[in-house]
Amino acid sequence: KIVNYFIPCVCLIINYVYSYAGVIKAQKELIVKQEELKYIATHDSLTNLFNRREFEELLDKAISNSLRNRSSLALLLIDIDNFKATNDTFGHIHGDELLKQFSNRLVLLIRKGDLLSRVGGDEFTLISPHIKSPSSARKLAQRILNELNSPYLINGKLITVTVSIGISIFPNDGRNSEKLLIKADLAMYKAKTTGKNTYQFYTKELSYLQHRESEIEAHLRKALQMNEFKLHFQPKYELV
Repeated sequence: KIVNYFIPCVCLIINYVYSYAGVIKAQKELIVKQEELKYIATHDSLTNLFNRREFEELLDKAISNSLRNRSSLALLLIDIDNFKATNDTFGHIHGDELLKQFSNRLVLLIRKGDLLSRVGGDEFTLISPHIKSPSSARKLAQRILNELNSPYLINGKLITVTVSIGISIFPNDGRNSEKLLIKADLAMYKAKTTGKNTYQFYTKELSYLQHRESEIEAHLRKALQMNEFKLHFQPKYELV
């Protein structure tokens, strides 16, 4: 009788142990899969940097931390100059490899705690928290400019690119992510129009110029619709 009772009990225990081990293994595999899906959802597949969606959340968190700690942060918007022309000239395969090498160099230039993202085809953002002054952001931008314009060896070809950088500072230039991004974009556009391969800080003048250009464009469109333009010929004289 003891043997008859003992054998089923041993079988139940063995079955329980194997079932429990199977459950633990399945849970571990599920955790791994969840981490993989989370990584895919928050990172750019080409460069393995944070993607735009994750960048927006990281910027919101960084602003909240800066408010709590009463500290400043810098947002750098980094755009590769003439990337479309490079992509068209050498092909998309070379362009993708250029973006990979570019992002790898960029990772080596940032400080510990900085957050780097790829938010567009050739646009990158850098969140640099706990900066002591704008001069810290200036030094970081200058270091990026100096290091990133060295030639890239891609499939036997040397390709040289430069970048334009726009910088906005929290809380001076904005107290939320939308305003900081808009103002960094204005500064980056200014860097583009002043010859590229440089950086610009946001200033109030940039907003005024943008509003002025938009205002002029609106008036011109209205004038065209109302047929308010007049054509005048200016005579030219050869004084000799």
